Amino acid sequence: MWGRTGQYQALTNPDQCLRLAQLLVNCRGQNQRRLLLRGQRHCRGAASALQEICAQMEQLPGAISHTSSLEALRGIEATDKVLDVNRTGAKQGI
Repeated sequence: MWGRTGQYQALTNPDQCLRLAQLLVNCRGQNQRRLLLRGQRHCRGAASALQEICAQMEQLPGAISHTSSLEALRGIEATDKVLDVNRTGAKQGI
């Protein structure tokens, strides 16, 4: 799609950089959600916690698309990771 020069140029444009970061965070969130949904089928004891997290993660793409800064986007990504790790592994012993 882009050569190396085009990639560096995109990073110098704040709007384009934000859009690329939004796409990246959205993809990461979707992959995490898919992984949790898959895990839900195999972890009977934590199924309700995983279902709750997946429902919350379903709201993230809308929040991601409405961010207006990289700092706000980092906050959403951090929230996504907290939901993923704290609610499943730390509390359920998975």
